[in-house]
Amino acid sequence: MILIKTIDTLSHQVRIKFLQLLNYIFVLFAFVMPLHRDLGKLTIMLMMIAFLFSLDVKKCYSVFIENRVIQILMVFIVYISVSILWSENKLAGLELVYLMYKYLFSVILIAVISLDKKYIEHIITAFLFSMFINMVATYYMFFYSVEGVFGLEFTEPNGYFDYSIFAAFSIFLCLYRFFRENNSSLRVFYFIFISAMIVNLFISRGRTGQLVFMLSSFIMILFFYKDKIKQILYLLALIFFILILAYGFSEPFNGRINLGISEVKEVIENANYKSSIGMRLYVYKLLPEFIREDNILFGSGIGDLRDIMSQKYVQAFGAWDQLGHIKGQIHNTFIGVFISLGVVGLSIFIYFLYSIFKLELLDNKLKILKYSFIFTMVFTCFSDNLLDQRWLLMLFALFFSILVISSKKNVTIERNKEQERFSVHEVLPLK
Repeated sequence: MILIKTIDTLSHQVRIKFLQLLNYIFVLFAFVMPLHRDLGKLTIMLMMIAFLFSLDVKKCYSVFIENRVIQILMVFIVYISVSILWSENKLAGLELVYLMYKYLFSVILIAVISLDKKYIEHIITAFLFSMFINMVATYYMFFYSVEGVFGLEFTEPNGYFDYSIFAAFSIFLCLYRFFRENNSSLRVFYFIFISAMIVNLFISRGRTGQLVFMLSSFIMILFFYKDKIKQILYLLALIFFILILAYGFSEPFNGRINLGISEVKEVIENANYKSSIGMRLYVYKLLPEFIREDNILFGSGIGDLRDIMSQKYVQAFGAWDQLGHIKGQIHNTFIGVFISLGVVGLSIFIYFLYSIFKLELLDNKLKILKYSFIFTMVFTCFSDNLLDQRWLLMLFALFFSILVISSKKNVTIERNKEQERFSVHEVLPLK
């Protein structure tokens, strides 16, 4: 008996150490992930190793049984996995499922089971500090006309799309910190940071992030000030003023807007979809054709999406090679889910997003974070396929986990388990 108790005590101590280490790894993940996707991948591997040594089977079980939003996510991922059975390209399906388990579900699972709430603000600080470094690097790139800075992947040409999404979301994160902070000096700092990040967003080439920022801001203004017409008008006028300044003084933004207008005119006047916006609009043109398919209920299977879209693009545009269309990239998550997973998969996906929207948070100030997160992700889904963008999956996983951990339901679960032997709050007591 003494030997068993000794082994049990040692096992408990090891679990405590690795659980503490795991929380520090999440802070590290929030810092390195925006700098380079390979650093994010490496940190996820460290998470998995630490998680195996700190694993609490009871806590894993309670997360699945008592947390509805996690259940819905799991159902969606399992359904994606099962859809490989009716996919012709099973290898592509397996690759995508592996992507989602590694970069999305594993991070969420480990965070919800292991992450202590007291580290959430540290995680947000680490993320914003990382984005501050990226912002300085992109300013340097803009003023000195160089293509990349310090080896940061966001400052490379292929990182503009992702950077613009991260930058748009970072503005809302700073806004959350601005309203949360009581120190006037820090409020001034966050105001300057927000202003600098907005300018940075509009001098970058990422049109998607700019659109996401504007649409999210518009919806959130209506959402938070729905009964205050004067404030709504002032804030909308501010957004309009920002756009006018950006168009007048930012050559990249001015050029992208003019190019976008030209591309839309080509679609309307000449039915020419061979452009960035044209490719996105062409997917909507194909939608009635997909609705008439026999497999509308369950979809074609997750492995066949790129093959199907590549075939459609080649039929319409021939050998024109733009935006990776030969690889079958689809620039709309909702339509992509509908084609590959059918009405069933799309219904589960929309219900999952709705369940995030309905999460009840103990801290009302976190509502800014919740709504900015969901609106940013939803509007991004209209511009690209979020499910095969590993960088955006990491961003989604990190802040979705924060919202789940901060929800009333999750806090109730934690309180009910405070007296259990391996409770997180015994391992990492709140100060």
